[in-house]
Amino acid sequence: MKYFLTLCVLIGLSGCVTPPAKLQSARPKPSAPVASIEVHRSNPIEFFTGYETRCEIHSLDGVSVINSNYELSPGNHTLTVSLSHLGHDYIGDVDLLIPEAKRYELRAKRKDDAFMLSIVDVAGDKVIATSTAPLNDHMKFLVFVVQN
Repeated sequence: MKYFLTLCVLIGLSGCVTPPAKLQSARPKPSAPVASIEVHRSNPIEFFTGYETRCEIHSLDGVSVINSNYELSPGNHTLTVSLSHLGHDYIGDVDLLIPEAKRYELRAKRKDDAFMLSIVDVAGDKVIATSTAPLNDHMKFLVFVVQN
């Protein structure tokens, strides 16, 4: 009887070594190509002479974020950004269309009573889309990249 109980315990424990079928099938799927977007960091000379604005991304598609470099699938996205210029802080909502999986940079400038956001293709160092919004505590930007 002792051997029978020991054998039953060993068989029961050996079944626990193999993970359940549900866990075995949960393998990561190959990811689709993604674009990356990062915020341009201006140097002090750009900041004071070129109307550069400090820009930070606070949320991406409604989810709070804390990094400065993000990966996005091509398509429509919504960003919430904070814009700081000479001691004043503003908030902006950005509707953005990413056309393809490339590396992009978000640049912000203030000129007179408006802010301008630009999306730059980093590889070509080329501005591919811009949007301007009048100065306000909460602004709306539409940055749609036109595909060729």
